Amino acid sequence: MKNNNNKSAGPDTSTTMLRDLKNNPDSIRWQEFVRIYTPFFKNTLRSINAKNNLYIKEDYFDDIIQEVFIVLVKQFASFEYDRNKGHFKSFLYKIVFNKAMKFNEMATRNYREIIEENINAKRDENSALRYREEALEKENQEVVQELFQLIMERIFASGKFTEESKTIFLKLVSEEATVDELAEQYNKSANTIYQIKNRILKAIYERQETIMSSNNNLLDLLESMLKEDLKNGNQ
Repeated sequence: MKNNNNKSAGPDTSTTMLRDLKNNPDSIRWQEFVRIYTPFFKNTLRSINAKNNLYIKEDYFDDIIQEVFIVLVKQFASFEYDRNKGHFKSFLYKIVFNKAMKFNEMATRNYREIIEENINAKRDENSALRYREEALEKENQEVVQELFQLIMERIFASGKFTEESKTIFLKLVSEEATVDELAEQYNKSANTIYQIKNRILKAIYERQETIMSSNNNLLDLLESMLKEDLKNGNQ
């Protein structure tokens, strides 16, 4: 083996071996070539890593070298060796370099795709969480409205407020009429209309607070109230 300061320096090139490989790449000489040049290719990959600031793990060297050997099998038939030009090792280095760069490019692309997939997955997860939160919020709003309706019906059924007050309140909360319109319709002052609304709202909220003090789960509370109303309606 020659003493060469070049980092990619490797074993002496046997012209006989190259001639045999050119004439018959499937011969036993191929096994000898693989045995001799595999360490050289690994050292070349280490050098390529260092010179180009790559980080191809040595675990992948065998895969890259296998690709190099595949190229050589295809090219040996037309390769012409010139010892004086030292062309063969340059020829090998170029193949290893190209395969290393292709592997690095593929690995980088795969890494970026994985990162992007993770980002998209996180974005989808966040979207799903937002959707779920919005759905829960909407569901809670609907439950609150149902509870408000049930409590309001119970307040009115208690006889605490007149039918006129009930009608005025319902027209206000449903926005069927304004305070001024109702004041004129029922011959009352605007302040009186506001007082009717506020008294009924206060009664509803007080009843709601009392009911929820024993159960803060809105769905459970709604279900129990519906069952209670159903039971009372059947009696």
